[in-house]
Amino acid sequence: TPREIVSRMLQNLKRLHVEQENWGRLLTVQRRLSALTPGSFGERRDLAVAAQRAGRLAEAIDLFADCLSVSPQAEKPSLQELACRVAAVQPRMLFAAVSRRKRYVSTRITTAMQATPATITCGLSRSR
Repeated sequence: TPREIVSRMLQNLKRLHVEQENWGRLLTVQRRLSALTPGSFGERRDLAVAAQRAGRLAEAIDLFADCLSVSPQAEKPSLQELACRVAAVQPRMLFAAVSRRKRYVSTRITTAMQATPATITCGLSRSR
């Protein structure tokens, strides 16, 4: 079907951009793949990772929170670690990006992770 052909082409582009470490283009391709297969947890997770690699940290935090809310239980620990790593990479940049909506982001991560406030501090406390 045409949908399968487009999906295959996007998967090939995805591999190419990963190999070339072209994170901006990977993010564009991954957005299309996620739109093409909205029910795919793997594509949603890869979209969050692509946003992280492209330096779109606030977007990555939101995407990881979305992933955590629908992820299989076995995936939650690794996603939590990735979300905390995103927040720890550039805490000042993250603070600037989410300062206007910090409460919103903190609430989404807390809800998605079903975590204690101590877990959330890995991402937000350094930026204060």
